[in-house]
Amino acid sequence: MAISGPRILALLATTALLSGAACGSGSAKPSAAGDKAKAQSIVITSADVPDFTAEADDNSDEGSPNPLDRCVKNNPLLTKGDKPRGADGTGFTKDDGDLHIGSGAVLAEKEADARQAFSDLKGALVSQCVKDGLKTAVEDAADPGLRVGDVSDTPLTTPKVTDEVAASRLTVPLEAGGKRLSVFVDLTILRQGRVFGGVYVTGSGSPFPDAERTRLATLVGKRMSGKARNTPDTGPKPTTSTTTGRSPTRGAAKAGYTPFRDPSGVSLEHPKEWTVEPSSAGSPLYVFIDPPEDAPFRRNINILRQSGSGPVTLDDYTKLSLKQVSDIPGSTTGDSGPTTLAGSPAYRVSYQADLGKGDLRVLSVWTIRSGKAWLVTYTSDPARFDSALPDVERFLTTIQLPA
Repeated sequence: MAISGPRILALLATTALLSGAACGSGSAKPSAAGDKAKAQSIVITSADVPDFTAEADDNSDEGSPNPLDRCVKNNPLLTKGDKPRGADGTGFTKDDGDLHIGSGAVLAEKEADARQAFSDLKGALVSQCVKDGLKTAVEDAADPGLRVGDVSDTPLTTPKVTDEVAASRLTVPLEAGGKRLSVFVDLTILRQGRVFGGVYVTGSGSPFPDAERTRLATLVGKRMSGKARNTPDTGPKPTTSTTTGRSPTRGAAKAGYTPFRDPSGVSLEHPKEWTVEPSSAGSPLYVFIDPPEDAPFRRNINILRQSGSGPVTLDDYTKLSLKQVSDIPGSTTGDSGPTTLAGSPAYRVSYQADLGKGDLRVLSVWTIRSGKAWLVTYTSDPARFDSALPDVERFLTTIQLPA
C-alpha cells in the first residue's frame, strides 16, 4: 500500500495554527475594517510564489473544533472563529499537491494580546501537546495499514525582520507497505507591534528549501513592518493541465531571472541585473550583485567546491567552519542552524568581521556531495546586507549542484 502524501498534507495544513480571530479590550478600539485591510496586505499572493498554483478555498471543516487549540491555551488569536481583523491568505500548491504554502495575519486590539499570542504559539511549536495531537490527527485520517511514528521538532533560523520571530519544523515519519516517507511542517511566526502572522509549508520526501522559506518569511515580515505591501491576487493562476493541476514547468526560469550553467556543473538562475563570472581551475564561481563601479563594496555571492584529501561529513565540516568563524578576531556571529541547499541537508551561518577590506557581513551556506563540501557565500558591506537578502535567499533556491 502506497503512502498518500497529498491527503496527509491536506490534514496538516488545517492544523498549522495560523487561523484565528482578533481579540482584546479597551475603550479606544482600532477600526476592524482598517485592520482587516492591513492583514490582507500582508499575506502571500501568487506573485510571491510564481511556480505554485492557487488552491480553491476549502471550507469543509468550517465550524469543526481544532484538536490543537488546547496546545495554544485556547488563545482567541490562534483558535478558529470569525476573523474581523485578520486574513487567511490563499493556499498555493505544486508537485501534484505534495507541497503546500500558506500564510495568515491578524491584528490584535492591543499589542499585549499579540505578544501573548506569539508566546503561546512559540511554546506550542516545540510542545509534546502539538506532537501528540498531530500524530493522533494523522492516524485518525490515515488509511488502514499506515503507521505514524513519533513527531519530532527542529528549530529553524530566520532573520529577525520583526520584533519577534520563531520557526520550527515538525517531522512526521510514515510507513506503509514497506515504504517510508517523512512529512514536514515548517511554521514561521512573526510579531510586529500588535500585528501577528506567519507562513507555513507542508511537504513530503525532502524538507522545503530553507532559503525559500526565509525569503517568504522576510516578505511577510517587511509587510508587517509597513516596509512593503503585497500585490493583490486577481484570481487563480493558469496551470499546465486542467486535470492534474500541475504547476508550470519546473525547469522554467523564475520571472525576471536568467538561467546560467557553469563549467563546474553548477546551474542557477539569477536576477537579470546581476553578472556572473564563471569558475576556473581552483577559483570559485562569482555572482556579482553590484556593477563594477559600485562603492563601498561590490556585493557578491561565490560558489566553491572545497578540495580535500578525503571524504568529509556535514557534521565535521560544520564544526570546522564554525570554529574558523569564531577564530576571526573581532567576529560577531548571528543566526546559524540547519537548512537545505540544492535539495541536500546543509548548514548556514551569518557573521560580521574585518576580512581585510573593513567590516563585512557574510552569509555562508554549505552542504556535502559525494564526500566533498560545497560552500556558497554572500558577502556585503554591513549597511546594504539586508537590502539584498530577500533576492539572495531566493537565488539560493535556484542553485543545483553536480553529484
